[in-house]
Amino acid sequence: MKLFRIGKIHSPHALKGEVKIRSSFNKFETKMNIYIDDRAYKLLNHRLHKDFHLLVLEDINNIDAALALKGKEVFINRVELELKQDEYLDEDLIGLNLVVDKKIIGRVNKIIDTSKNTKILSVLGDENYLLPYHKDLIKKVDLKEKTIEYNDLGGLI
Repeated sequence: MKLFRIGKIHSPHALKGEVKIRSSFNKFETKMNIYIDDRAYKLLNHRLHKDFHLLVLEDINNIDAALALKGKEVFINRVELELKQDEYLDEDLIGLNLVVDKKIIGRVNKIIDTSKNTKILSVLGDENYLLPYHKDLIKKVDLKEKTIEYNDLGGLI
């Protein structure tokens, strides 16, 4: 089973065991499995609140149980997802060539989650780039060709 990290539990939300995570993952579905510390929890409910995803997990039904999960990494199993042909996970971008103006400028080697933004770290020889990971800047992702077409707004690269 190949697990992919989708975020980290920030804190409990309210008293009934709901947990708050910050994640760029947007394919939450009721009844899917969420993995924490190698244990599978069924997702009973999901909703957005400000910059967070609020999750209700099976067997986490009070604030004490939710507090025990604070700071834990959250994973999903790729096999359990039903992604459409043009959909991908953040982890799928690692190793792809970043193309700007039809020129390969480097390869994505890491995706860094920050408190407010997610960024792509791309490496070119001796130069490193930290570039915003935003849907308006990514023109096209081609998993078969292993490329990401990126829109340089000027001054980023």
